[in-house]
Amino acid sequence: MRKSVISTCLTVVLMSTSISAWAVETAPLEPSVADTLNLERLFYANDQEEICTEDAVAVLTAQLKAELFSASDLLTAAINVCGSLANELALTAIKHSSMEELDSVLATAFDMATPDAYQTLYDTAYNRGLDEASLITAAILGGVDPTALAPVTAAGDASDNLTPLSTPANLGVGGGGGGGGSISAN
Repeated sequence: MRKSVISTCLTVVLMSTSISAWAVETAPLEPSVADTLNLERLFYANDQEEICTEDAVAVLTAQLKAELFSASDLLTAAINVCGSLANELALTAIKHSSMEELDSVLATAFDMATPDAYQTLYDTAYNRGLDEASLITAAILGGVDPTALAPVTAAGDASDNLTPLSTPANLGVGGGGGGGGSISAN
């Protein structure tokens, strides 16, 4: 009798484990329940091979459009798996995330992208309509100096090097050609 009770208990435990494992594999994940590891699985072709090609960008775009997960969580997971595509993935997330999430996505993008992409990320968020205060806050949260970033203007971006105009020589200072007398009222 004792052997059958233990056997029955063990069977129930094993069945419940396999049922819960099946449920995790097949049930859609809620954004509040999804952890980084589950999100990262989206960026593997199978459970072992990374898809760090343009396929990763396509997967990120599709997931952002589906809005099942937070855009910042998706971006973090994508870059954790495909770090070599960090700048491209960050730009994709900024282009395709909702306006409600854009500031947090930009902060995450600044945090995870390389410095050479910061201005492009900033400009893209600015062109999508993110206000100046949100842009500055996102830069600070992402660990970027906001004074190094500026929106592109008609005169070009902040990185354009302009040569200042030089002052003409001898504008009446010193001798020769300066006039030198009094000014008349006439």
